[in-house]
Amino acid sequence: MTKPLADPQLRGVPSGALAVAGLGGASRKGTMKFTLATLIGVALLALLAGCGNRSSKFMSSSSRTYFQGNFYPAKVTPSDEDPAVFTAVISKASQGLEGARQAGEWEATRYCIRQFGMSDKTWQAGPETAQVQPGDDLILSGTCVGW
Repeated sequence: MTKPLADPQLRGVPSGALAVAGLGGASRKGTMKFTLATLIGVALLALLAGCGNRSSKFMSSSSRTYFQGNFYPAKVTPSDEDPAVFTAVISKASQGLEGARQAGEWEATRYCIRQFGMSDKTWQAGPETAQVQPGDDLILSGTCVGW
């Protein structure tokens, strides 16, 4: 049997029972170290989670969409007067006209869905009629139809 502690409130309680209950000095230090290590670990995990899927100007090749085996950088710009009216510029169109047309259709559809919740659109210069412009760009223009 272990000898009782000198603390008047804990007289008659064996020190082994205090250690199990977390009231002993050595056990408290161990618990504190464990808690500190756990907090540091959680903080590190939170920091690493924030480094996950960040959007940036430079996309990794794994998040690119390829058409006809090629990547065509594309950008859709809304009109200043009406955001439903847009122009899509597809770069590197000389890699293949069919792939560039598909990339333009894809980007225009994404734009209309994000802005208006629908993929419907009418074309002023659509994928079937547009030709490669000087500077290696395919330029499409249309209007998102919705609401």
